[in-house]
Amino acid sequence: MNRCLKILMLVLLILPIWLTIVALAGTDSSLEVWKERMNSKLLENTERRIQISDLIGKGADFGTQAKDAPFDLDLSGVRDQGVSEIAVKFFDKTGRLTKLVRVSAKLFIQEQVAVARRALNSGDMIQKDDFKMDWRDVSTFRGSPIRSTDLAGRTVRSSIQENEVIYDGRIQKNQLISRGDRVKISIISKGLTVSGFGIAEDSGSKGQTVKVLNGDSRKEIVGIVTDVRAIEVRL
Repeated sequence: MNRCLKILMLVLLILPIWLTIVALAGTDSSLEVWKERMNSKLLENTERRIQISDLIGKGADFGTQAKDAPFDLDLSGVRDQGVSEIAVKFFDKTGRLTKLVRVSAKLFIQEQVAVARRALNSGDMIQKDDFKMDWRDVSTFRGSPIRSTDLAGRTVRSSIQENEVIYDGRIQKNQLISRGDRVKISIISKGLTVSGFGIAEDSGSKGQTVKVLNGDSRKEIVGIVTDVRAIEVRL
């Protein structure tokens, strides 16, 4: 009798631990399924390659949500480094939000950026065959990489090694206006635009502020470079 009682007590002691292990194993399995589904969904993003490498904290509560239930992802909390938050949104047939699950995760993110095909030296003018667009890990970026193919004809500011990401700071700005140029002036006020011409007193690239001497009033005007020999003044 004592032996049976001891066995029963041992079973009662082990049973909760065993149930906990099974529950945790089931939770991990469920999260792995959702991780795979979310990664498949993330592949639909063509601008950035984002994949979940690890779920953090195992705190996501999908509850009884069907594993084949349709969902959308809110990526506004995605960070290039460290831990990101992804919101998983579930909707009913009418489009009404029925459940929101927030997942903390480590991500692997790539972007397509310009990469040097050969070593480029300071003062070199970039040719179209000197670079290519390639997918690179954003966590390795050390500045603002160039994400455009509009590089041919621009001048290298500081040397770039072969297969190295080309950063904006390594390339000289395209100078659209030179001092002494005849410049078109567009003055915009309350939806109306008045145009005129003047003589540039500064040199500048797109987005920079330059001074221009108005050809009619002979007054100095300050405007933003918008195009080749063109500035814009907003009042």
